[in-house]
Amino acid sequence: MIDREVNSSNYDNPIIDMKDKLLHLKKSNEKEFHTICIVGLEKAGKSTFINALLGYELLDVPGFDSPIKEHRDAGLEAIKLADAFFFLTNGQQPSLTGPQIDLLQEIQQNHFEAMQRAFGIITKLDLCQTASIYQEHYDKTFAKLIEKCFKSDRIYATCLRMEILNENSE
Repeated sequence: MIDREVNSSNYDNPIIDMKDKLLHLKKSNEKEFHTICIVGLEKAGKSTFINALLGYELLDVPGFDSPIKEHRDAGLEAIKLADAFFFLTNGQQPSLTGPQIDLLQEIQQNHFEAMQRAFGIITKLDLCQTASIYQEHYDKTFAKLIEKCFKSDRIYATCLRMEILNENSE
C-alpha cells in the first residue's frame, strides 16, 4: 500500500500521481518499450515498491552498497539507460548514509541528466511509533532529497501498512 503524500499532490493516491508522470514521460518520446530502474540500498524496500507498480517493465538492480564492483557498475549503467529511476531510502534513518551520498554524487557527476528522471521514494515510515515521529522523519528525509537535486513533486512516502499511532497516544 502506498500512503498518501504528506505534502501537496494533485491526487489523493500518490501511486496514481507517479503513474501519470510515468505515462507523460512515455508519451514524450517514441520508444516502444520503457525501462524503470529501482535504486536503493539493501533492505530499503525496493522489492515491495516494485509490487506497487505492476504493469511496468521494472529493472531491479542490486543494492548499491554491495561490496561487488560489478553490482555497482550494473546499477549505474541501468540508471544511465533508464527512462526513470526510483531512489529508495529508509525513512527510519532519515539522514542519507555515506553510500547513498556517494551514489548520488556519482550520478550527478557522471550522469546528471538522470536526475531529471529521478523519483525519491521514502520507505518504512509506517514503522514510526507516532504521527509526530513519522512527520519528523518524512520532513528530514524530504529535505535531504531536495538537497541532492530531487524535484519536490517527485518525492513520495510509501508504506506497506499504515498503523501510525494517534498523536494523542504519545
